[in-house]
Amino acid sequence: MPAMLLVLSQRPESTVTTMDSFRPPARSLRRCSSIFVWSGMFAMCVVPTLMLATDAARGLAAVLSSATRLQGIFSDMLAGVGLAFSAAVFAWVTTDRLQSAGQPGEPPVHRRRLLLLLLVCVPGVIGALVTSLVILRVFQLPVINRLYDTLLPSLLALVLFLLPRALLCRISLHSFERNEGLQLTRLMGSTATLHQRRQAHEIEWRLRRRGPVLMVLLLTWFGYWCLTPLAILGPGHLTFLPVRLCNLMHYGRSETLTAMCAMAVVVPVAAATVLVLANRMLFVRPSRS
Repeated sequence: MPAMLLVLSQRPESTVTTMDSFRPPARSLRRCSSIFVWSGMFAMCVVPTLMLATDAARGLAAVLSSATRLQGIFSDMLAGVGLAFSAAVFAWVTTDRLQSAGQPGEPPVHRRRLLLLLLVCVPGVIGALVTSLVILRVFQLPVINRLYDTLLPSLLALVLFLLPRALLCRISLHSFERNEGLQLTRLMGSTATLHQRRQAHEIEWRLRRRGPVLMVLLLTWFGYWCLTPLAILGPGHLTFLPVRLCNLMHYGRSETLTAMCAMAVVVPVAAATVLVLANRMLFVRPSRS
């Protein structure tokens, strides 16, 4: 109710005067509503964030003091990020075939390929739980039972989970493409000036490379935190970090667990930032020849 009064008090006068039965709230009531809304936001957002940051700072010392625990965290994190990145790249490459499929003038085989790939996206739309249970039942068959305790079931589940999301990312990315800018970069890249070639590579990276790189990293983030297939289909000799954190959360909140959760978020984001910057530096740097 205070938030509603605050919104109504900010309405333009032209809309207020057309309503004979409406009277704007008093100034004191609007101030009380504003204080209530901002106090609620502070209590619900700022205070929990400060509490978690304080616990993470205290628990980080305990995590860093144990080399065995730190090695286990990074090992589980590397396994999860590596598996999610592999699934994201595979899903992105698979959806790349949809660019030329189904276009006007294409042969019927491309239309059938488009229909097939759209059907492949159905398991990811249904959900990770149903997909994981189906894959679990398939890999329990005697023919392929030897592959059950490997990374293949988890990888397959993540790929199926990411395929519709990769398709949506590619469609959204394709809607923002500008072919005129790419033609300009080709003309600038053929000049003899090193500065102009560097600018051309910079523009081309923004138009062509930055979008796919960010989309693959976004898909990696989705797969990294997709807990269901990792918990159901993960091999027995390997524990992924999100699964490990979820198991520890059943015992309650602690400073060490908060620090581990913070590391699980901050370290992959920092690594992704470094990867994007390195990709930009390598692509933008032109040859001197």
